[in-house]
Amino acid sequence: MPLSSSLSGTYHLFSFFATHTATLRLLPPWLRNPDILDRQMVTASCRMSVNSDEPTPIVLTAPNLPKGLYETDLEKLKAKIRKLHAGEKVRNVWGDELRPL
Repeated sequence: MPLSSSLSGTYHLFSFFATHTATLRLLPPWLRNPDILDRQMVTASCRMSVNSDEPTPIVLTAPNLPKGLYETDLEKLKAKIRKLHAGEKVRNVWGDELRPL
């Protein structure tokens, strides 16, 4: 049973990724790429240092639609994966049984 649940879990993960590739592309570049976020933060901090008298907030905006779709489907995926592995005992690398989270 563990092999079939692992294969099924892999299928669900791959299906989720394939379905949400377009959704992830709707997100702003700073949310998808840490280098762009870093550059944006450096730019914002330079602006703050020029106007050191008054701190200006850093504002990062993202559309709600991709976030809502992604989070809803991610919760469904987590429920499916938990259901697949509900009866299995989780063990660490030394073979000790771990308690569920």
